[in-house]
Amino acid sequence: MERKQAGHQFRISDVIVKPGTVDPDFLTDLSGWVGVIQRMVFKHPQEVLYQIRWSEKTLKRYACSLKQACQEMGLDVTSMYLLESEIDLYTAGRGAGLPAKLIPGKKWILL
Repeated sequence: MERKQAGHQFRISDVIVKPGTVDPDFLTDLSGWVGVIQRMVFKHPQEVLYQIRWSEKTLKRYACSLKQACQEMGLDVTSMYLLESEIDLYTAGRGAGLPAKLIPGKKWILL
């Protein structure tokens, strides 16, 4: 079931993290991480946080280096909250992994 709140870009779907997005806890570059939106949290009418559950390929590729640090801080390595401005649609399909080329300002596609 797809849900979309009026005025907000995303619904429960696949997304990719935009280039230059940094994890505020560990200062790790999250560019290209792929996941599925699990939940939306409305902080203000103009500000939405999305809980993103990372794809298996993303977890295998990146999260192993952060796993111990997340456990020490009591954080979940399998998901994260990001702002709407930090993510974009990922059109290669559920859990397909990372695209070969990222095209800024467009939907993310697999070339």
